[in-house]
Amino acid sequence: EPFSNYYIVDSFIPENVFWIIINCFYWIFWINFMVATFNVLPMIPLDGGYMFKDLIDAFLRKIKSNLAQEKREKIALNITTIVSLFILFMILAPIIVPNIMKFI
Repeated sequence: EPFSNYYIVDSFIPENVFWIIINCFYWIFWINFMVATFNVLPMIPLDGGYMFKDLIDAFLRKIKSNLAQEKREKIALNITTIVSLFILFMILAPIIVPNIMKFI
């Protein structure tokens, strides 16, 4: 209601249908944006986690070129796991901490 007062719809589509379509596009955009943002998080089950692991592996390859591939992959996996657990804690902390504080 408040946004539609500022615009004049001059289209073959009825005004009510036009605003329903615009509202659908608005929510589709935000849902798509949030899913993509969540998918990029550097957590291992998500795509961002695998990209982060490959980035760490490439960084280790440049820094320590004499390190064996298995050792590099193990270090990259451990770093990625630590970062994944930290991000998971940051996501779950607002849910868990208030419930713990009730018992203290």
